[in-house]
Amino acid sequence: MIDKLAKLLATENIIVEHRNSITASFDTKNRILTLPMWKDTTHTLETLLVGHEVGHALYTPDSGWSQMARQKQIICNVVEDARIERKMKIKYPGLRRDFYEGYKELFDKDFFKVKDKKIETMNFLDRLNLHFKIGAFQSIPFEEDEKCFVDDVENAKTWNQIIDITNRIFDFLKKKENDLDYPPEDFREDKSKDSDRFDQEDQEDSDELNQENFDEKDQFSCDTQTAMDDNIAEKLIDDKSKPFFYVNIEDIEYKDKTLPYTNLLQMFRDQKNEYINSSLKFGGGVREDLISKIAKQNKVSWNKFLNVNSKVVSYLVKEFEMKKAADHYIRQREAKTGVINCNKLHAYTIIDDIFKKTTILPESKNHGLVLFVDFSGSMSENMKGTIEQLLCLTLFCRRVNIPHRVYAFTDQNIREEYMPKTSNISNRVGDIIVRDEDKLLELFTEKMRNNQFSEMGEWLLNFAEGLERYKFRKYYNNKSDDSDKWYSSCINLNSTPLNSSLIYARKLIMDFKKQTNAQIVNCVVLTDGDSNTNSYVGELGPVGFGYIIRSKLIARDIQTKQEIVIEKSTMDSAYGQGNTDVFVEFLRNRCDVNVICYRIENSNSRIRKTFRDAYKSEIAEINYKKMRKQKYFQMKDFMKFDDYFLIHGGENINTEDSLLGDEIHETKNTLMKAFMKANIRRGVSRVLLSKFIEKIAV
Repeated sequence: MIDKLAKLLATENIIVEHRNSITASFDTKNRILTLPMWKDTTHTLETLLVGHEVGHALYTPDSGWSQMARQKQIICNVVEDARIERKMKIKYPGLRRDFYEGYKELFDKDFFKVKDKKIETMNFLDRLNLHFKIGAFQSIPFEEDEKCFVDDVENAKTWNQIIDITNRIFDFLKKKENDLDYPPEDFREDKSKDSDRFDQEDQEDSDELNQENFDEKDQFSCDTQTAMDDNIAEKLIDDKSKPFFYVNIEDIEYKDKTLPYTNLLQMFRDQKNEYINSSLKFGGGVREDLISKIAKQNKVSWNKFLNVNSKVVSYLVKEFEMKKAADHYIRQREAKTGVINCNKLHAYTIIDDIFKKTTILPESKNHGLVLFVDFSGSMSENMKGTIEQLLCLTLFCRRVNIPHRVYAFTDQNIREEYMPKTSNISNRVGDIIVRDEDKLLELFTEKMRNNQFSEMGEWLLNFAEGLERYKFRKYYNNKSDDSDKWYSSCINLNSTPLNSSLIYARKLIMDFKKQTNAQIVNCVVLTDGDSNTNSYVGELGPVGFGYIIRSKLIARDIQTKQEIVIEKSTMDSAYGQGNTDVFVEFLRNRCDVNVICYRIENSNSRIRKTFRDAYKSEIAEINYKKMRKQKYFQMKDFMKFDDYFLIHGGENINTEDSLLGDEIHETKNTLMKAFMKANIRRGVSRVLLSKFIEKIAV
């Protein structure tokens, strides 16, 4: 509640931090309000302390303070506190009572350490400080030459006036200090003449007088302010409270962590040439023959894919246009134009509506797609079907002119000549750490020419078929009939830096929206497992994000100021300790996008575990049975995704044209079952594309 009050008073979305500090403070440059871990404080006193610091946020400029001498800073602190508190009470009259009662509470508890002192003997700065803090209920005396400064502080409105008053008070106190250090000349002469008679009794009287006027001589101190700060730190701060630690997540540059599609294509070509040169070295044939063989191999796979999927993509394009037209028809409305319809004018005596009408169609929205696909080792069994899904989706986007970007996230090593030059990422205490090896491979974009798109499709199918060959040899005793074929291995599967890709996506999607004018962007994640855990910069070094620590962990979005409390380890969640839900929520709010996850899962036990994480036991079991029957299941708001699709992997996601296969069915029942089973499989294999169409057709 106090955080919201501070932001409302400041009239901006300032950052509010709770730390084990000794006092409240405001960083005028970075706009950070730091509040101590208070204990046994009343709401009135909290409001006073917060209102005071917010006053600095509103009225104290960032520059001008650090250049002052220490003595002037003490003076300026007193007079500026008076100005900002007066302006806060003018801006928010409801704070007057809180300031009055708050300072009354501090005074009654002797936080200013004036209970056993004579206020009139205190120096000018102490009395000035007390006047503007407790002057409403306690009379503070001033000498005649001091009252002008009191009036000036009461009437000061601007920071420049405060600087002027500070300088004049400094000169005034300096002169007063000099007068005390050097008494009048005649007094010094008389004293020297009677020095012999300056006995022990006179010495004791002098020491007593000096002690009584000690505060008055120390002109540039403000003991009342120091006492208040010390008492607040000692009596109101809970030094045993669980400390807070803030993890900062913000936009970072993604371009130097992204391998462009032009460089990726060049990698495929270069590795092909290296293979050819190596083969020629060992007498592997003629260069032209090897080039022709690889090109023919890739072309056959590409043409086969197009033959299987082009008709389906064309059908889905037509379905998309129909859904889009139907939605426009439903939302269209008629309105009067105000122009008389001459064809109805003759009937004006029997009908009221003689005006022309116009049909108003709803405005269309420009859609965009940004897709991140998992290139981790566990995806190897599903990579063929996944790449086919990507190709179908990209074909559809190119057919209907939808801006799109498709990236693979990986942490594989890429040779330096292909990657852009990297820039240093600042790792301050509290910053999230994105590993240098976490990168994106740009697979498809609407900027690609047709020949580049076809070439990328050929190489990706070549890569997927190479994984299938490895799987075939592994399970079938290394027997394979494609020994004469060559498969690219310049990209490989490693671990799962999903969280890092979601951090890269922040700036990436913002740039994508600017470049394409896309009004509605769908960010799709295609993965099969948990993300790698990220770390953040702790005070003593890197700390695992989500790791159980003694401090209370708060993830904070620097751009939106949104905060999410990480209260415990997420060991039992669907994403392990990765806390992917935090990064998803930050991404959605930062970029205003729909974030959708398609999770491919081969293990029934892991599917069942996901349902148990999301639902109560009885509902989880019901949904699990539905999942096994239809091979996919849609969940809402799971792991903070707008939509979360569980898809049974393996052959279910392979795109294929034949519904029934080559089996012979002797009875109607077996034929019907085969048809239903194949139809379900076909529905699963198109779920990525069909669900995307439903999203963008509206």
